[in-house]
Amino acid sequence: MIPLAAFFLIAVSSTFVNHFHLHEVGAIADGQVTAASLLPVDAECLSHDATAKSYALWLYRLELPDIQHQRINLQGGENPCGRYVIATPDATARCKAAALLADEPRAQWALWRYPKNGCG
Repeated sequence: MIPLAAFFLIAVSSTFVNHFHLHEVGAIADGQVTAASLLPVDAECLSHDATAKSYALWLYRLELPDIQHQRINLQGGENPCGRYVIATPDATARCKAAALLADEPRAQWALWRYPKNGCG
């Protein structure tokens, strides 16, 4: 009887934690819909900096399936594949010409426009 009760408690707590996490991801996805809508229709690539959670890239791919998505590391010196980047403010701090386009209210990252000639 005790093993069954322990199994039940673990199952219930695991289900609660999973639902809570999925709720958070869903809330972040709502903010990404707004940010994704601000990309111009001629945007061909969206870079995703390493400072943004890895699942953000997949959520943006669902929202913007017709453009290329590339994972980069801005602080490591990598350049975006286009003019638009998903990153935290820390990652873009060295690029004074980067312009904030949309701040995601439920996430730490945002949509940034990078200068045509880069920041370096």
